[in-house]
Amino acid sequence: MFFDFVPDTARPLAPRPYLIPSIYIVCILGPLLPRSKARSVGVTLAILYLCFQIPKYTYGEKIQDYMFPIQALQAIIGWLDMYIIHSPDEFHLNGEKIKVDEKVKKGWWKKLKESWLMNTTNRGVGWNWEVKNVPKAAPVGTSRWLFARTEFTKAFIFYLIFDIIWTIMSHTPYASSNPPDLFSGPLLKSILFAWLPAIGSYYTLNMQYSLFASQTVLYGMYTPQDWPPLMGKLRDVKTVRGFWGSFWHQMLRRKLNIPYNLFTKAFPIQKGSFSSRYTQLFFAFAASAFIHHVGAWNITGSSARNNMIQAFYFLSQPCAIMAEDLAIYLGKKVGIKESWKTNVLGKVWTFAWFSFALIPGAAFQYNAGFLGNPAMPSLCQAILRFSGFGGGLVVKAKL
Repeated sequence: MFFDFVPDTARPLAPRPYLIPSIYIVCILGPLLPRSKARSVGVTLAILYLCFQIPKYTYGEKIQDYMFPIQALQAIIGWLDMYIIHSPDEFHLNGEKIKVDEKVKKGWWKKLKESWLMNTTNRGVGWNWEVKNVPKAAPVGTSRWLFARTEFTKAFIFYLIFDIIWTIMSHTPYASSNPPDLFSGPLLKSILFAWLPAIGSYYTLNMQYSLFASQTVLYGMYTPQDWPPLMGKLRDVKTVRGFWGSFWHQMLRRKLNIPYNLFTKAFPIQKGSFSSRYTQLFFAFAASAFIHHVGAWNITGSSARNNMIQAFYFLSQPCAIMAEDLAIYLGKKVGIKESWKTNVLGKVWTFAWFSFALIPGAAFQYNAGFLGNPAMPSLCQAILRFSGFGGGLVVKAKL
């Protein structure tokens, strides 16, 4: 079966750090060619050719083998969305809409700049298609030097927190080649080791985002207003829907809505209806599960069963959202109004849900061997080695 695909364990080692940048270069340079069916077919085939090189080799690190296909898939989905499904003329920066008779006057530099922006923005910040619930950006007039310094400091703090979390996990049996079953054993231990990778992912994503924001603003490539915070405010999260819709990054939001939009073109559904709301919800999480599943397929040694564990994590989310929507609806029907008590109840429910739902997600990472090598140079490990405590893997530690 297609879902049982597992890459060849004998794949040759070839890091090829140029591959993902090459895919994006094709996406960016492709629009400079004259518009035609030949351009659409040619650029798409070139991108696919580069994408199909990924499973032929292994990067040598499980996390990179996982991320490469996901990054490539995002690039090709973006190309298909902006240049095949839609026309690039439909998109423009706010306040910079170009009249029809002006489009033919664009020079190659203008086209290149627009293509760069269209292929590198995920949330549409500043564009006429900006996705919902993007946090408020820095005020106009914010000094780029102050912004860059602040973001760089945040990136360093995020790195330190991630490094501490990774060091803790790497000194447990979950970092071994045969990790314990996270679904068995003491429940509190399973919950703890389910939260650790999730918290680590939060700080990793924020670290990368703040680092890129600081550097691109410092060198004048972007303004502080182009880099609103990646995540929302945790204190505002009261539901699972709120977590995914407002708190967690919205980098894939537009791409995840493409399957639903294509489906409703073939089978129209009344906008705003019950069917529309939940069809879109389930389609979005199914698309997210598929994108992450493509990454899992590329991990040598990760079984089909383990990959499906990760898919279950994503596919369970819309079920929880639908259940909490029903609970909220019934509560309103019996006259319960929103108050600090309902907010506390919502926070407790959301924490409880993720405490259990994160277990399969974390189990996938442990079983796939994500802790085999550090994702980046570890300051904590260096300090441990320098202090004489050692930085190696301690798989006999008692949990």
